[in-house]
Amino acid sequence: MLSKKLDRVSFWSLFTVIVLLPVFFLPFTKIPIETSKGLILVIGLAVCIISWAVARFSDGKIVLPKSWLLVSGFFIVLVFLISALFSHTLNESFFGTMFDTGTFYFVLGAYLLMLMSSILLRDLKNAGMVFWGVAFSFGLVVVFQIFHLFLPNLLSFGILDGKTGNILGSWNSLSIFSGLFIIISIFILEFFSVSKLIKLLLYFLVLLSVLLVAVINFFTVWIILGIFAFFIFIYKVSFSLSSTFSCLSFDLSCSKAADSTVSFCAEVCTRAFTRESCSPLSLEISSS
Repeated sequence: MLSKKLDRVSFWSLFTVIVLLPVFFLPFTKIPIETSKGLILVIGLAVCIISWAVARFSDGKIVLPKSWLLVSGFFIVLVFLISALFSHTLNESFFGTMFDTGTFYFVLGAYLLMLMSSILLRDLKNAGMVFWGVAFSFGLVVVFQIFHLFLPNLLSFGILDGKTGNILGSWNSLSIFSGLFIIISIFILEFFSVSKLIKLLLYFLVLLSVLLVAVINFFTVWIILGIFAFFIFIYKVSFSLSSTFSCLSFDLSCSKAADSTVSFCAEVCTRAFTRESCSPLSLEISSS
């Protein structure tokens, strides 16, 4: 019982970090947006890892997923650690000025987030909850930034400067974020069964995201969207062709079966009227 409760605490801590990370910032303060996101990342991951570790000690066993991606991520963290240890500015290499991105702390946090996600989101129910939570968070950011473009002073919250200020940090980060939201939305629309209301909402948010990407015009995002759209197109075409060939093969088999049946009936009628005494009748239906 204790391990199950701790597992739930660990999952909800991870859920809070993943869902709130895009939208979290401390308004009317001097704390940079990246620093506030780093704080929630550290606090949430600490609660998540400690709860999970205590639960595993209670169970008496630890099960880790086997993944080359996790192994590769570990070596990346190791490279950053060695680089920070041999740096002349040791403190800045580890933590930066105020928990900056690109430091060992940030890379370690990102790796731990990936590791805990791979452990706790193996349950499809948990993964679905996080997926829809992230989609909601993405949509909230997109809607806020659209309004902020037209009302920059009203929605500055004492920390966003001008129209280019955003709750993600840099202007290019907002473009990448919008592109990622477009990809997730298309993924949901193409591969998930959702209600008409959610479809209309996603189409509307995708339209707003495309508007943001067009306004920022970050070329890398356009390339990523083009590649993703190309793979989706190839998948849909190949799926349609395979379905068509399957139906065609089924129709041909049915046609051959019908021809064999007609021939059999004709032979029965012929023998009945001519009263031939022949070998027993046989029905052959080709499966090819």
